[in-house]
Amino acid sequence: SLTTLELDKAYYSFGGEVEASTTPTICRLPDLPRHQLSTIAPVAFYMIYPIGVLVFAALPALKADSVTPALIYGALFGALAYATYDLTNYATLRNWTLLITVADIAWGAIATATAAAAGYYLTKAIGPWLGIAVS
Repeated sequence: SLTTLELDKAYYSFGGEVEASTTPTICRLPDLPRHQLSTIAPVAFYMIYPIGVLVFAALPALKADSVTPALIYGALFGALAYATYDLTNYATLRNWTLLITVADIAWGAIATATAAAAGYYLTKAIGPWLGIAVS
């Protein structure tokens, strides 16, 4: 949305020296790799992302007593989440190609749909043993 775009411009303008250009500062960052990989970001992602898969895909499937919502909502959630990352990289990193963007968004949809379906089947299988009421 326009509001998000304007907020992002303001947020990223604090990232470095402000130029006369209207391009957000983040768009002028070099695409250099870190000297040392951070483990905090991927650990945080893989702790947070499954919550979204559960809430937006697996639980609706359990409520419907069908794996289909897990596959559909999982694919949609995965595509949207990965698109956020990939489209930002495509807009800001010199060597990030359209092919990488499209392939990774597709991968996000497939991987998340698969994870949501697995969560659905796993919950159906072990839920009763854990005292979770499933249809």
